[in-house]
Amino acid sequence: MPTHRATEYLNGLTDHLDAVAVEQPARPSGNSEVSQVNDETQAVYRAARLVDQPLEWLVVEDFGTRGLTGDVNANGANEPGNNFWGFFRQIGISTKGEDAAGSWGLGKWVFPDASQINAFLALTKRPGESESLLMGLAILKTHEKDGRRYPAYGHYAASDPTVDSEWFQLPMRSSDSSLFITAAADDFRLKRADRSGLSVIIPYPNGDLTPASLARAVITQYFLPIMLGRLEVTIEHPDEDDRVIDAEHIEEELEWIGPSERDEESEESMRGLLALAGWAIDVGDEERIRIALPRNKEIEPSSGTAEFDLEQLRQRFQAGERLAFELRCSVQERSDSAPTESRCHVFLERAEELPQGHDYFVRGNLSIPEMDHLLGHKARALLLVEGSSKLGHLLRDSEGPAHIKWDPQAARVKENWMQGARQRVYDIRRAPLRIVQALVERPVERQLDALADLFPADIASPRVAANRSNSNSASSGASPTPPGALPSPVRLSRTSGGFRLLPNDRYPVSVVDSSWRVRFAYALARGSKNRAFAQFEQGVKDDSPDFSVRDGIKVEIQGCQAQTTADNAFEVSIDEDAFSVSVTGFDANRDVLVEVDQIQESSLVVNDDLDEVE
Repeated sequence: MPTHRATEYLNGLTDHLDAVAVEQPARPSGNSEVSQVNDETQAVYRAARLVDQPLEWLVVEDFGTRGLTGDVNANGANEPGNNFWGFFRQIGISTKGEDAAGSWGLGKWVFPDASQINAFLALTKRPGESESLLMGLAILKTHEKDGRRYPAYGHYAASDPTVDSEWFQLPMRSSDSSLFITAAADDFRLKRADRSGLSVIIPYPNGDLTPASLARAVITQYFLPIMLGRLEVTIEHPDEDDRVIDAEHIEEELEWIGPSERDEESEESMRGLLALAGWAIDVGDEERIRIALPRNKEIEPSSGTAEFDLEQLRQRFQAGERLAFELRCSVQERSDSAPTESRCHVFLERAEELPQGHDYFVRGNLSIPEMDHLLGHKARALLLVEGSSKLGHLLRDSEGPAHIKWDPQAARVKENWMQGARQRVYDIRRAPLRIVQALVERPVERQLDALADLFPADIASPRVAANRSNSNSASSGASPTPPGALPSPVRLSRTSGGFRLLPNDRYPVSVVDSSWRVRFAYALARGSKNRAFAQFEQGVKDDSPDFSVRDGIKVEIQGCQAQTTADNAFEVSIDEDAFSVSVTGFDANRDVLVEVDQIQESSLVVNDDLDEVE
């Protein structure tokens, strides 16, 4: 769009961009905090210069939807069900019901974030109304202009004769500004017409928003509703052929989305996923293997179903047959008087053609991308949870604003659900891994728990079980770990003035979601490990500890969370496969004893009052 025509839609914003970026900032320094501030200021400066150029734009339109319903004049502290209020007037408050995909009121942030000038316009048509509404939002920084202080948020709104201090931003209505809204629909080639829904106009979109990148995002994040016929997406660009992504064409589009940095989103991997999902959609109830998720380690066939033969399932899996599981469990909200039975479904297959396995998780129509526990197995798994079920509500509460993972430690899980809900989130996240672990054919010496290890209590169950079984043995000199047992999931390395906890590359299974207790003390010239820890504890009682994690000992974490439990101890919850915990600050002339134990998932208790290690 020519610059002179774009001025009508940027009217008022350019002055504020100039006010934020009065002069070009200095180049970023080596200080990370200063660099971040400078980067943000440079982005604003670039945006201020960008508006002098012809306007490029991206439009996102939906059809078959209701648009931004609700009273446009409402602006209370909370307006449940008022989608117009939630979209334009509030940040961090969701107006959606509990069956919806999002829940944080932050999903709309993708629109200003997609714009290089952090702004967007939105035209909505609501059912039963003859007129359309147009409004916009820009998000800059708090700034001064003409001696007046302005907030970060500014609206593109209808003019108002009242003074600025009393101006309540309202949308333009086609009944009042029909020529302007008609011209805007023509300028941005909107296809809304009389159909209800929402059209979002993103000025100066980020350069990485190409047709191919949009197609990749649509396919990888919404493959299930597309294959079910619930969603159809058309991507248009003046220099390319239209892309139609629906149940009929989704596999064809895989040829055009290009290579991916994520192995699970490669063309080969996605083709396998779509094939598995297509099979899962058509699988009959009689083909599902029903399992009741228990409170303990033992596996129980669901009531009213025949017992399954684990060895037969192993043979079917090894032969390349796809398997379907229905997992039943009970969950209870704090507002409910009794638990409610809920369920999810796991579909899996061997995938020898892949360099590493992958598991995919979908709640309702929404893919939850950053959970992948099958990397150590040549298998592909798809776990589906109905969004409207109680289990779907629990998992929704375990998600953060980005909806990328199920976090058992999420605050809303504790706030909204009864005891045991956190363990249930762990159970569901790791269900595909535990099923695959039970189905993978292993040497006899490693089949330590037989059926009970279908859902083991901890990641290193073969090693732990071996240590348990040998603890009462009278044999002298026998190795506590039988031949063929798994190596330790984590390892320690010595560093200057301390130590580091790292993943063990030789351990074949992801350790994400496992928790570990780390304790340390100075070694004694004479005496056992227990005596060394006892002496440290005595020093704490005497108010003269050798050292303290709370003061002096530095703990740096990456890919995990840590909570201090004592002056010489903390607990680590692992979030990513590539994690590290570095502990430094010890006396370089003394040896340090370090004790690392895995916390059993079934007995995990989190103390939310503990200080977080920084």
